[in-house]
Amino acid sequence: MEKLPVQKRNALSQMNSERLRSKLVDTGYDDNKLASLDRNSLLNLYAEYLLIKEPLDEVPSGLADDAEGSTEERSERELRLREQELQLRMRKMERQERKEEEERLERQGMGTETE
Repeated sequence: MEKLPVQKRNALSQMNSERLRSKLVDTGYDDNKLASLDRNSLLNLYAEYLLIKEPLDEVPSGLADDAEGSTEERSERELRLREQELQLRMRKMERQERKEEEERLERQGMGTETE
């Protein structure tokens, strides 16, 4: 989120959690998976999306085709790669949350055994 311009960061910070979830669902994320994320995770995920999306929107229209294909094809490939990257990050965050939850439950279980 720190990579976003201050104005966008402020606007994003003012957005409520439900709006963030809605915007992420609009980008293709699973609503059920987003429901388990805290506000900070939602903010970071949407900020990542914005950082990826906006440079793609700003590709100059006059760029010539090159050996790899048209600008549009490269942009589509880059977008797919970045979406995959975001999905990987989201899965990593989910794994981390599950691990933390398991550790918390384990600690609670230890606390009740000693009593």
